[in-house]
Amino acid sequence: MEDFKNSREWSKSVARNKIEIPKKTRYRSKKYPKIVLEVKHGNTYIPNILETIKEFNPELLIELGTFQGGLTLIIHEKFPTLEISSFDHIDRLSSPRKKALFNKFVTFHIQDLISSPNKFLIDFLVSNKSTKKFLYCDNGNKTYEINTYSKYLSVGDVMGCHDWFVEVNPEDVENSLKKFVPYKLDLWKSSHLLSRFWIKVK
Repeated sequence: MEDFKNSREWSKSVARNKIEIPKKTRYRSKKYPKIVLEVKHGNTYIPNILETIKEFNPELLIELGTFQGGLTLIIHEKFPTLEISSFDHIDRLSSPRKKALFNKFVTFHIQDLISSPNKFLIDFLVSNKSTKKFLYCDNGNKTYEINTYSKYLSVGDVMGCHDWFVEVNPEDVENSLKKFVPYKLDLWKSSHLLSRFWIKVK
């Protein structure tokens, strides 16, 4: 389980030293260089996210919070045969030019995930019980997403979230993380980045 006392001390240290983490960047497609998508992660996050995915080597990545599809595209271009299902309540990739950036391994779902437990997503997680999954929570309410959907992951699956300490208070998800242990925690803490990942162990 995450050491919440040490997490809070680390958070205070970041604030005290006024460490600023870039919040957004823009990504230019390698396939269609004229198309640029916004990413709600600073450039410093991208290598660590890709390294975390590479080490875990999931069969299915489930992204909660598509936004403009920038992070989805970065991951897709790095791992072109990784199955990705990305969820958001708004379709910001409706143009054929943007949809052409992705191949058959990427599926976008327009679903509301935070006003109530989403049956489509729950059924999707349950139906992929035997699949090695990587769930990334970066939608409108990460605390709700962790507390609601983590229970449907299988032992050996990885879950992550963005904006740890900023939009997620560790104490609010402590009970949901009792069956998880930190995954690649040293990588993220040493970089002073506000994301966290856990692997389900029971």
